[in-house]
Amino acid sequence: MTVLPPNPASFLLLAAFSLALAILVHLRASAGPIRNYFSLFAVSVALWLASGFLLYSDIAPDLLWARVAFAAGALVILSVYHVLVLFPDRQKSPFGWLVNCVGAILAALSIATPMLAREVSASEVSSGVIRIKVMYGPLLMPFTVYVAAILVSGVWSLVKRLRTASGMRRLQIQYLLLGTAIPASGALAVNLILPLVFGVSEFTPYGRLFALMFLPIMAHAIVRYRLMDIKVFIQKAVVFISAIAAGTFLFVGLVSLFGLLPSNARGSSVSHFIVLAIIIAVSFHPVKSSIERAFNRYVYRVRLDYPKILKESSLRLSTTLDPNVTAAYITEIVWKVFRAERAEVYLRDDSRDVFAVLALRVNGETLTSERMLPIASPLTSYLQEGLRLLLGDEVGEDSEHGSVSAATAELCDLKGEMAVAFWHLGHLWGFLILGAKLSGDAYFAEDIDFLLTLGSQAAISIENSQLHRRMEEERLRAERLGVIGRLASGIAHEIKNPLVAIRAFAELLPERFRDEEFHGEFSRIVIKEVGRIDGLVARLRELATRPAQQQLGFVDLRILIEETLTLLRGQLEQKHILVSTEYGTGQQILRGDHSLLKQLFLNLGMNAIDAMEIGGELRICLRTVQTPGTGTIVAEVTNSGDWITDDVIGQIFEPFFTTKPNGSGLGLAICRNIADAHRARISARNSMEPKGVSFTVEFPVGDVVAAKRLDGPGGSEGADSDDGRALIN
Repeated sequence: MTVLPPNPASFLLLAAFSLALAILVHLRASAGPIRNYFSLFAVSVALWLASGFLLYSDIAPDLLWARVAFAAGALVILSVYHVLVLFPDRQKSPFGWLVNCVGAILAALSIATPMLAREVSASEVSSGVIRIKVMYGPLLMPFTVYVAAILVSGVWSLVKRLRTASGMRRLQIQYLLLGTAIPASGALAVNLILPLVFGVSEFTPYGRLFALMFLPIMAHAIVRYRLMDIKVFIQKAVVFISAIAAGTFLFVGLVSLFGLLPSNARGSSVSHFIVLAIIIAVSFHPVKSSIERAFNRYVYRVRLDYPKILKESSLRLSTTLDPNVTAAYITEIVWKVFRAERAEVYLRDDSRDVFAVLALRVNGETLTSERMLPIASPLTSYLQEGLRLLLGDEVGEDSEHGSVSAATAELCDLKGEMAVAFWHLGHLWGFLILGAKLSGDAYFAEDIDFLLTLGSQAAISIENSQLHRRMEEERLRAERLGVIGRLASGIAHEIKNPLVAIRAFAELLPERFRDEEFHGEFSRIVIKEVGRIDGLVARLRELATRPAQQQLGFVDLRILIEETLTLLRGQLEQKHILVSTEYGTGQQILRGDHSLLKQLFLNLGMNAIDAMEIGGELRICLRTVQTPGTGTIVAEVTNSGDWITDDVIGQIFEPFFTTKPNGSGLGLAICRNIADAHRARISARNSMEPKGVSFTVEFPVGDVVAAKRLDGPGGSEGADSDDGRALIN
């Protein structure tokens, strides 16, 4: 089978594009080794393509161009190694000096000796088609091994960085691999491995066509993904040029179509061209609009309805009371509207006298930052002067504000083009720093108006959140003061009664000093009332008790409740109370203080016994409510006593609140304190079955704890039966 070589003119066209890419990178990329080696790579590719044009064309199929091609190939693989290893921000390649030395030696040997290309022959394979064949020298195998080893090493180095990269940087690495490693591998296989291993050289000219992958992929990565931080801005004139080109193609197509029609009359051509003109005039604007929309999407130039977005943002920010959510939403809007390279929200932190970053978005990706700017920094000082906006190109020397030069310098250091202050009611709550648009467009007047309005909305939202936080703190403080007041009043009342009795007897003591009966009564009363005060102090100590960390363990509520019922057995028997238990399936295990939890259920049990008449019913139920990642153990203690009013339910867990004639009002308050210490929720409600009052305690537990067998304080194997019912006589 005869393989026809490609048209050499395509090599020259690709060489021109590659050279243009090298010039673009060298002029627009930041100075550094990655820029230099990429430029060398593109120039070497252009030289390799141009030598192919001269070698395979009829102009000068000379041995020199075959040797130049090998020299260019040595430079291509040398430079691509450095590009792959250095990208994106390394300054030095491992073994770079060795790669450079070997590559330079091979390039010199390629030009000066026949070690790689010995001879070039031309033969006619068909009419007018000439095949150029290169006779290779003894260095072909070492050269191929060198190229393969260097390419694999560079690709492996970049692949390792791809695994840890994210966002825009990951896309850049992917396109760099796609645009360099794959074409280089294809050229290696066609131009070196096939001739060396299989002796097939007919496909060698086609190896240069792999540049068709390299050039458009690199151009796309530069325009779309800022490869090597190069900013190429596609002007609107490109849209008109593309529209004209589309119109030209349309005209040529229509002319060709009309050319196929039979022309019987000489005047028909005039009418045909009139129809063509009308069709092109009608279709030009829609075609131009379609091309413009496609270009705008490609270069991130998106136009949105500003009033609609401001209305939506006002509604969203007015209902947001979390500054972190507000900051994140601001960066989200800025990315959606402007496609800004960078959006950073700083909020004031008066406790540290700084403005701290609360939200950061770079190229659409949300990141975290610990950066803080002192309140006295040039940028923040400038914005605190009452100015709502600072542009990166602000003129500093002739400005009425002396700090503008330092402020713009700091703004540039932060990679920003604009700073928008969050001012409201004479206070700077924070500010937004914006980077350049990915489209390359400037921030126009309508953009600035939109940002200033958005900044005002953000300031109001942040102020509302701060006000809400202060109001919440005041509410909690008032609640604490109220509790302290009620507690102090209750303590005073409870202590006053015993003291009154002791005082009365003490006042009578001088008159009845010799009365032995009085002495005995006095001693009995004093001991009783002092014991009453001591009991009150002990109960207050229980009210303030919190579980120590070392006392926490896994507690099976089934076993704990059985132990509590054993302690209450005597009182239950006296009132002939029917006790029923429903424990559900499995063990009900939580992490807590065994003694405090027993005190909680003991208090609930004693409260239930006091509330019921003889022959009442006490029901205790346990159940588990499971949700993904967590669960809740619900314990219900229900007695058949009288219903209580809503007012009583609202105060039943308050200290010193009681409906019993001789109650202290601390039993249920202690229950709530123990529940709070275990992050549990305790509540009371009137029950229908049995008719009475039900106390519910909801303990949050994790999946692991809920499934774990007991191995803590009070631990033992649970009863075999899950449901029990007993009549205490």
